Amino acid sequence: MDETLWLHLAQDENLASPKAAQPGQPCPRCHQGIMDYDGLLNLVCPVCHYVEGGGCT
Repeated sequence: MDETLWLHLAQDENLASPKAAQPGQPCPRCHQGIMDYDGLLNLVCPVCHYVEGGGCT
């Protein structure tokens, strides 16, 4: 792939993945729910059910 095209695509906001979720902050996907930990230490949005795992133990 052409390097210029790749840089353009990488900067396109529509193709970017959501930013890392933070507990107590709005959901990075729907921006409506407040992210909170579930019993398995996953951050979960109660509105759209977006899940971000990887909690340290």
